[in-house]
Amino acid sequence: MPAANILLPLCAMNSRPFSPPLLQVFDLHKSFTIGNRRLDILKNISFSVKAGDFVSLQGASGAGKSTLLNLIGMLDRPDAGSILIEGKQTRQMSDHDLARIRNHKIGFVFQSYHLLPEFDALENISMPARIARRPHAEVRERAVKLLEQVGLAGRADHRPSELSGGEQQRVAIARSLINNPSLLIADEPTGNLDSKTGREILDLLLRLRSERSCTLIIATHDSEIAAQANQTFHIVDGSLKD
Repeated sequence: MPAANILLPLCAMNSRPFSPPLLQVFDLHKSFTIGNRRLDILKNISFSVKAGDFVSLQGASGAGKSTLLNLIGMLDRPDAGSILIEGKQTRQMSDHDLARIRNHKIGFVFQSYHLLPEFDALENISMPARIARRPHAEVRERAVKLLEQVGLAGRADHRPSELSGGEQQRVAIARSLINNPSLLIADEPTGNLDSKTGREILDLLLRLRSERSCTLIIATHDSEIAAQANQTFHIVDGSLKD
């Protein structure tokens, strides 16, 4: 066979467009100053996450899990290092541009729900899409569907004070998905729930992540959840252990 014919398939393979990881973190550092003391919370943190992966983040209380998630989610800036989302460098981005990425690319689920008490479930779910200035009819339709997906079709007009803890977290999960994010970040989402409800919430997160093919990074103490992850990272003394 002529050499040219042998090389053609290799050339075709190498010409495929490169798809960067969804998330790339390089040499991340973060510290806080309390009085005259400087506390190094994160040191030399580097890792990457492929689109669609499920990553479990573990570590002792105070180890820096929430700090790392806040940096990844653009809620805070690192002292040093860089974070790339879908191949885009965020280090030099303005606060406005970072807010836009948070709103369009990232969904958040917090331990304490962070629902707005004066709004009902449907309004809380709709809020990120309203901020993104999406059409009202489209937003309402998506919010109603999400309420159904998280099993709260009959709770649309209920305010947070009228919902149980598990129901509030379901609303928070629906809210995190309203803009169809590529990255979903969950920070101890079952920390305020009993074990049965917590299990249901984690199962719901995993099911929605699979159905929507989004990337999930979750801080959890649940070893069973960690066992299902594509990657598990442990924060020990401010560094990441795979």
